[in-house]
Amino acid sequence: MKIKNKNLSKDLKSLSISKYLKDYLQGREKVPRWINILVVLGAVLTSFIVSVLISSIIIKDNPFKVVGYFFEGAFSRPIKLLFDAAVILAFGVAIVPCFKMKYWNMGSNGQFLISAVVCISIMKGMGDFGSTNEFCNIVVIVLMLVASIVASMFWAQIPAIFKALFNTNETLFTLMMNYIAAGILTFTNISLSNGNSSTGKINYYSHVGWLTGGNSTIAYIIVIVSVLVMSMGIYVLMTKSKAGFETIVLGDSFKTAKYVAMDTKRIINRTAVISGFVTGVLAFLLVSAVNQSASNAYSTISFNAILVGWMSNFNPFIMTILSLFLSFVTNGMSEVTAAGGLGSSDLVNLIFGIIFFAILASEFFIKYRVKKSRVIDNFLAKKARAE
Repeated sequence: MKIKNKNLSKDLKSLSISKYLKDYLQGREKVPRWINILVVLGAVLTSFIVSVLISSIIIKDNPFKVVGYFFEGAFSRPIKLLFDAAVILAFGVAIVPCFKMKYWNMGSNGQFLISAVVCISIMKGMGDFGSTNEFCNIVVIVLMLVASIVASMFWAQIPAIFKALFNTNETLFTLMMNYIAAGILTFTNISLSNGNSSTGKINYYSHVGWLTGGNSTIAYIIVIVSVLVMSMGIYVLMTKSKAGFETIVLGDSFKTAKYVAMDTKRIINRTAVISGFVTGVLAFLLVSAVNQSASNAYSTISFNAILVGWMSNFNPFIMTILSLFLSFVTNGMSEVTAAGGLGSSDLVNLIFGIIFFAILASEFFIKYRVKKSRVIDNFLAKKARAE
């Protein structure tokens, strides 16, 4: 009797699974979440296999060795893995309030660059003052932090003001601001280094403006903790505060926000300020604690963060998981390119494209499915009756 009950339970379980699959394929409602998760995981696994095969062809090595290189690079330095994920997450968190408001801010990289320009200018210009004593060095660091945040907020405010007053296209405006900031950064680097495109590590001997004194591990930890704190702050702001509620209402319907007497111009400007604050803090940390210089090396990361935010529906917790995954891929593929003797990051960008395409395709199949048309069914039924 017990055996029959076990067999019966297995049959019922298999029937329920087949029912769920049938509902999924036919596009019915209330499909379990685990099926959607399986679809995404299947897309990621497929893209990983394709990436390994392509990498093995390019570097002319065994696919199993490629997998070995990949995991070796991904886990060789766990703190670097977490740091890279934190940078992606920070750029993603910076755009969450804007995108929730349907304000398509593509200028997080420009905000970051203009903050970096201010940081290196203060670090270089106040080098003699900061080397006087430890207190003066602390003054320089605090001034760098405040100026970085203010510069980023100011840069984010320019397109926000035009959007609020003249309803300009914020997507193109913020993209153009990125290019202007990149040009200002190049000009600043050349000016501070007497003609070179890079300044190198500023104040290398005096360590003025250096937050951690050159200790990369402590610098990585500071960045990781700071980004996690900002992520939690943005989550609380968007879900538990009046400001977050107003931002979401304005994003859902501008007319509704106006109808309930919300100050839409103030909300747009405030949201841009929040985005500028996050990128300003990130720029200060990367310049003062990690690099002691500024470059446009994080531009790709800022645009990848937009995709991360979009795929996670701007949920900071899901964004954290996706950021870790992309950092895992970046570090792993860096080891693969090094083992293959490739001198550029083109292969890494190619793999990113494959993975993003697979995940976006899986999202398409989750949200949209082919359903039978009632018009076609009625037409076939009438035709059958006529015959």
